[in-house]
Amino acid sequence: MKRFLSAPPIWLCLLLASLPLHAAFKEVEVQSRNFLVAGRFGDLETLYATVAAQPFSISEEWPDLDAFFAGMSLKWKDDEPLWTKRRAQIDAWLSVCPDSIPAHLTLSHYLESYSWKGRGTGYASTVTDEGWKLFAERRLAAEKTLADGPVALRKELFYDYLMAYILTTDEKRFGEARLHVEAVNRRAPEFYPAYSLISHFLLPRWYGEPGDCTAYAHKVSDKLGGAKGDMLYASLMGAAAYEDEIRFPDTHKPDYPRMIRGFEALIAHPDNRFRRIAAYSYASGLMGDWKRTRTLLLKLGPVQNQDYEPWNGLKQYEDFLGRSGARNDLITAELLEGRGRLAEAEACYLAFEPDRLVNGWLSGFYLRHGEAEKFAACTGVPDLMISADKASIDETADRCILFETLRDFKRGAPFAERFDQVRGHNFTAKTFFYEAALFSGDVAAAKNARDAIINRKTDRKSYQLAQNILANDANADAFQPDDFDWNDDYSRQGAIIVALRLYERGKPEAARKLLRAALHASTYQWDSEHIRSLLYHPPTLPAP
Repeated sequence: MKRFLSAPPIWLCLLLASLPLHAAFKEVEVQSRNFLVAGRFGDLETLYATVAAQPFSISEEWPDLDAFFAGMSLKWKDDEPLWTKRRAQIDAWLSVCPDSIPAHLTLSHYLESYSWKGRGTGYASTVTDEGWKLFAERRLAAEKTLADGPVALRKELFYDYLMAYILTTDEKRFGEARLHVEAVNRRAPEFYPAYSLISHFLLPRWYGEPGDCTAYAHKVSDKLGGAKGDMLYASLMGAAAYEDEIRFPDTHKPDYPRMIRGFEALIAHPDNRFRRIAAYSYASGLMGDWKRTRTLLLKLGPVQNQDYEPWNGLKQYEDFLGRSGARNDLITAELLEGRGRLAEAEACYLAFEPDRLVNGWLSGFYLRHGEAEKFAACTGVPDLMISADKASIDETADRCILFETLRDFKRGAPFAERFDQVRGHNFTAKTFFYEAALFSGDVAAAKNARDAIINRKTDRKSYQLAQNILANDANADAFQPDDFDWNDDYSRQGAIIVALRLYERGKPEAARKLLRAALHASTYQWDSEHIRSLLYHPPTLPAP
């Protein structure tokens, strides 16, 4: 057991962290969690029957059947009281439905997750004796829950998958795990997670030798056959590329033309498009195919709001942009945009990805230049037609930012008013009102908005810095961008407030310098586009 050299495998991280990979997955995930918490066990049974009966497609990394259990999972960092509460919710389900198949599967899944909670997610050398003890005990309990469950449990696809999921953590029982996966393969040849599970543990860092993972990928992909087999091969090799990085070509010696065929088939599917293109561009870069990488990176669109997976962080992603030549194409488009040659810039962005609906560069371009109708038509953008009273608080904050970026302050006002009522300590709405006043040229309203910001008590350092500058113009004259701590999540919002004041005082160069620093630090796409809009289209104000 102490062979574990790294944190939990990526397939486990993805499943237990409940990442929202596509809209249907997210919907099922939310439903299962809500039904369990509300004690709506009949609805849980119906939901399980629905997702378990759905056909699987090899183009889906994580089908809705996974989402059902992911929705009821907890994160390893969640505290013990929350784990205790979740166990009580599952036990309540079993007390009402003692022979329930999904309830037994959920309990086993919970216990397996809980075993990692006991172990901890660090390297093996960091795990305490108590951690190993909890890991073994809870994993055994997860297996026993399956073994002692109703006889009908063994007929379920997820029984075999979950049993394999548990057994792979023990090298001595890896052969048993493979038998369970083969049972899944026979019943559901397009259930990708089962293949991914075995492929992962055949990496040299676990139980395999160089070439084992590739041989397995060839074997199962050949058996599936055709385009579907190619998609499976590309998915498994793409995951290996993520795991082994620069060692990937020499360690795995993949069939690169087959990977290309598989990835091309995968990215033709709308689901998980971003993730698929990212994996494709990463693998092609590792294989030294920089021309293809350049095309894919430009097709991918902006990577903000992402965790830069599969790249090992922002630095490596930027290295791929540079080595492939994609950065030069982006600089050309940005220069055209900065010079006001918007038609040429739009054509440049369009050349990166001809499909306007999925072109992330164009959606950002339309947003920051106030093209509301074109922006709203793009795939993946927030719904601009939702009403303020129907939106969640997080959605309300997003709409504040989007409507001020579009300069549609009339439609944005109800969202800003509602957000300010609920989260007045956050300056999102206050920034909206200040910016709206400046763009309308309403001097009195601008002063009222500034006063609202200045007078709000806050312990957030970035907000306090913005307040000090708004309260004393002398502070603004001596201000430097690095006065902000750019690691602070609220620094970008504070910087926007200060930049608006600098514009108001007739100091556009100082405002632009600050906004460029904020843009460099921004990790949230809509914030970034808001900042760009203020660089390209600042408020036009009378001379101070």
